[in-house]
Amino acid sequence: MAQFSTEAEYIVVAATSNQATWLRRIPEDIGEKKEPTTIYSDNKSAIAITKSLVRHNRTKHVDIKYLSLREATTREEIELKYCNAERATGRYVY
Repeated sequence: MAQFSTEAEYIVVAATSNQATWLRRIPEDIGEKKEPTTIYSDNKSAIAITKSLVRHNRTKHVDIKYLSLREATTREEIELKYCNAERATGRYVY
């Protein structure tokens, strides 16, 4: 269970990333090269955790459990972008 809103957003983005990474493999299996899949988040801190190469004590447990998100961004399968919550037309459904 998430203790902070940043951690909750990070968990949701990681779950979305896992689904997107799985779906990307279908066209890649037949040889199609795909651009990075863009995932939008309204939490700048969650995006910063993913992009940071430094681990902090406060985020260590999150980093270990959801390391796949960082790996997907490093492999350029996933691209995280900030989207202002007021401009978002929908929320994550999971």
